[in-house]
Amino acid sequence: MLISHSAPRGAAAGRLGAWLSGFGFLASAGLAVHVARSGPVELTVALPGGGLLAAWQLDAVALIGLLLMTGLATVIQAFAVNYLRGDRRARRFALLAGALTLTSAAMVMADTLLTLAVAWTLSSVLLCALLGLYRERPEAREGVRRTATAFAIGDAALWAAVAIVSLQWGQVTFAELGSLVDGTTLAAVAAALLVVTAALARSAQLPFQSWLPATLAAPTPVSALLHAGAVNAGGLLLIKVSPLVGAVPAAMWSTALIGAATLVYGAVLMLVRPDVKGALAHSTVAQMGFMVMTCGLGAYAAALVHLVAHGMYKANLFLGSGSAIAKVSASGPTLAPQEPASTASHRVRTGLVAALIPGAALLAAHAALYPSTSAGAADSAPLLLFAWLTGAWVAFGWLAGSLSWRRLAVSVGFAAPAALAYVGLLASASSLVAPSIEAAGPHHASSLLLLPLLLVLGAAAVLRSSPSGLGAGLGAALYAAALRTGPTVRARQVRPAPRPRAWRPLAFPVAVQRQESH
Repeated sequence: MLISHSAPRGAAAGRLGAWLSGFGFLASAGLAVHVARSGPVELTVALPGGGLLAAWQLDAVALIGLLLMTGLATVIQAFAVNYLRGDRRARRFALLAGALTLTSAAMVMADTLLTLAVAWTLSSVLLCALLGLYRERPEAREGVRRTATAFAIGDAALWAAVAIVSLQWGQVTFAELGSLVDGTTLAAVAAALLVVTAALARSAQLPFQSWLPATLAAPTPVSALLHAGAVNAGGLLLIKVSPLVGAVPAAMWSTALIGAATLVYGAVLMLVRPDVKGALAHSTVAQMGFMVMTCGLGAYAAALVHLVAHGMYKANLFLGSGSAIAKVSASGPTLAPQEPASTASHRVRTGLVAALIPGAALLAAHAALYPSTSAGAADSAPLLLFAWLTGAWVAFGWLAGSLSWRRLAVSVGFAAPAALAYVGLLASASSLVAPSIEAAGPHHASSLLLLPLLLVLGAAAVLRSSPSGLGAGLGAALYAAALRTGPTVRARQVRPAPRPRAWRPLAFPVAVQRQESH
């Protein structure tokens, strides 16, 4: 039986956490204004002998990370006050979420690899503690086990990189490290590959992709905090340590290729997942693959824009997933009205027009807003591809009914201003973070890596649109193969499960509503 005063104290802790996170967001906004006027702010801690112990820097990259993390923490903590009302673990969640926000802030402000590694490891421990809130559930324990294994490998790799950098160049800031690193030396190659390994493990990239879908037993606020904020740490690590990673061609190529492979893997499994949170988890894996691939291509400003956009919309999707499931459960399964099947020639014409409209709008906006000599022109290629595919998908859905002049005019009228706004945002972000991101030399990985992705996505679209024949048979075979490939979380009963403790049904509002609907 729960103690009567546990719920008010848990709610009070949640409200305090939300208020503190909100204050951190306002403070970060004030610091952003100060940095915009006076330049970056540095804080260093020196050893008695004169050496550097720790260093932090508030620049554009750090402030963008701070605004994202504190903003997400404020919304998620406020959501958790009602979601976990009456749950005895509400106070523990508030404390762990607040501590994770602090360590994440220290991580994005870190200006030496040692300082970053300390905050990185603390955040790994806190994330595992958050995932273990309902440790009496076998699925939760299995998720913690998989996550801890992946994090242990990544953290060990990062600390090995810290040891190599400290022995080879000493405790130096990232800017100083960029001027000292020779990308052809064994020490630089080893340290860069180890940093990439740490980023891949935290962002659930191949071969560490299985831990993220295994964490779905965690409550929704934990999932939102994890998928919207914590997994982005891999991209932030690659951006901050770009002076080291960008100087090593092997590290850049490895990052780009693994990110591209994870993008295809996560996107395919997302399409075949029948559950909402499972689809969102594999969507996160795919989005992180795109972000990591973008870092491998050297487009750090584009990766930062994608990181912020993904964090905001994925938090919204996870916090709203319970309501979506509840509505479906309450209303019961419904069948969409059958529309007359369109001919193959109509689908081909619609697909070509749907691809042409956003493509032309984006190219025109890019030519207008990016000078031909701009260094950010090539860096924007990954996000332009992402925007083009998204726009083509939306346009295809709008034009699938008919290729009337009215619908074509609406499509063009919407695509033109949207493309100008999107490319303008990319150009502004590139100019904003350019002084904060150290030049990593020439981009070793080429944007031609995006061409195989286009071929894969185009083949998937053709197979999906084929109603019969070889396309349908091959599509069904690929669908079944993707279902078999997806990870299955089975709890290991290697020891007796701990005795279940009392819990309030309000901690799982979605499950309760689903039971009541039946």
